[in-house]
Amino acid sequence: MKIYYSAFTGGFYRNGDNLPADSVEISAEKFEELMLQQERGMVIVPDAKGLPVAMENVRDPVETATELKYQNLREASNFIEILQDAVDLGMATDNEIVLLAKWKKYRVLLMRVDTAAPEWPRMPDFQAS
Repeated sequence: MKIYYSAFTGGFYRNGDNLPADSVEISAEKFEELMLQQERGMVIVPDAKGLPVAMENVRDPVETATELKYQNLREASNFIEILQDAVDLGMATDNEIVLLAKWKKYRVLLMRVDTAAPEWPRMPDFQAS
């Protein structure tokens, strides 16, 4: 699975479709390293080349968690919208129907995240398993 990072959106993407124009591919190892650093309170920001790096978080942790929560909600809603269109039009594959349910569950769990003490749900894969 390929992983991409967009400095413009500050987001990670796990497939090659509909990527922001500035997306760069990163290794799975780099992604995992960044996620561990983020769990430890660091923030992920783009460096001068647009590559993701982790740095100390000098902002209020609740504010940062709130921003991350709503960024993830927007991303989930974008995927849900497209998958729901396929279902509504009778064009959805079995895989897309499974993915839709997973992304909807993820979005509900995100809404329940307490940003004062966040426990983040795992983002669904982009393919049903």
